[in-house]
Amino acid sequence: MPNYSVLLGYAMSTALADAYLPARNVSVGKSFEGYGIKFGTGFGFNLLHEYGAVARVKQIIQQQTDKLTQQNNSSAP
Repeated sequence: MPNYSVLLGYAMSTALADAYLPARNVSVGKSFEGYGIKFGTGFGFNLLHEYGAVARVKQIIQQQTDKLTQQNNSSAP
């Protein structure tokens, strides 16, 4: 079942963003482009989150941070 609140939220945020743009920069095509970008990035990040890529990236960053901390502590005078 589609998450209608998210879809409506993307549309409302696009409309709100268009309200702050000058009139010459607002068009239906650009509005749909903004909606599509929000929808696509949301979809992509949800896929990454669903299949554990976000947790894996966090784990890699934590390992690298720990390694750098150990190196800094061992080289300190």
